[in-house]
Amino acid sequence: MKISVIGLGSMGKNHARIYKELVGDSLVGVSDLNTSLGNQIGEQLGVNYYSDYHKMLEKEKPDVVSICTPTSTHFEIAKRCLEQNTHLLIEKPITNNVDKANELNEIATKKGLIINVGYVERFNPGVSAIRKCVQDKKIISINITRVGPFPPRVSDVGIIIDLGVHDIDLISYITGSSFERVFAVKSKEKTKRENAAVLSFKMVDGTIASVVTNWFTPFKVRKIEVALKDSLIVGDLITQEVSEFYGYENSEYTTRSIHVDKQEPLKLELGCFLESVKQQKNLGVSAKEAIQSLAIALDLTNSD
Repeated sequence: MKISVIGLGSMGKNHARIYKELVGDSLVGVSDLNTSLGNQIGEQLGVNYYSDYHKMLEKEKPDVVSICTPTSTHFEIAKRCLEQNTHLLIEKPITNNVDKANELNEIATKKGLIINVGYVERFNPGVSAIRKCVQDKKIISINITRVGPFPPRVSDVGIIIDLGVHDIDLISYITGSSFERVFAVKSKEKTKRENAAVLSFKMVDGTIASVVTNWFTPFKVRKIEVALKDSLIVGDLITQEVSEFYGYENSEYTTRSIHVDKQEPLKLELGCFLESVKQQKNLGVSAKEAIQSLAIALDLTNSD
């Protein structure tokens, strides 16, 4: 199985690094418009670098490609790869347009190709621990905080598409339910696109959920709180630490730490993707699931 990576920014360079760790010389090529960066990573990993991904596809003929370029470029690159019968891991969101995303999914389905979409938080061991804790229990509410400084890599989408879409996916993933109602309050302080938002959701199963996200906080916070009937589960998705608070009585309560098998989420995600390709069975986040999250994110972005 020959593997290549297109786009060597903050995510792409980690895709390349992890593929090298997982499969060694099966990583045959990397591509980026930045020749200085591309040559540097190519030399570090001992793989061929291409400034033009078309040339890389033609020469290396990879079986598998990770697309880690800006969202606005996903459709064109992914369609070209699918035409060459290449399995894809596309960093989230799948595209910036539902119709284009559906077209990619239709092409892949007809050709029997795998598309996974990079919702890496699903593979966060902290999320896995939380999901296990709430299994078969009634979830009352989910509250997520995802804030931090503005990332220079983002130039073509607002914060709901870039960050909020992670949590749209997580809320559906943890509850196992679909969205009944969605609402957004947004700020476009000094920018064309929203850079802060409060998102609210009502799920079909009755769960209520909220997401607070912005690009103004000088440090990263990735926190999730899941309220059950008799307890509160709190997780830090950066440290992968999860605690449960329960048994409130006489102004006191009990706290317990929940075991988390801490691992690098992206390594788990890419390993799952490669296994999907081997088994010809979608084990990760499918294009269909990604399209559902994208549709919700676009509705929130475009709402008044």
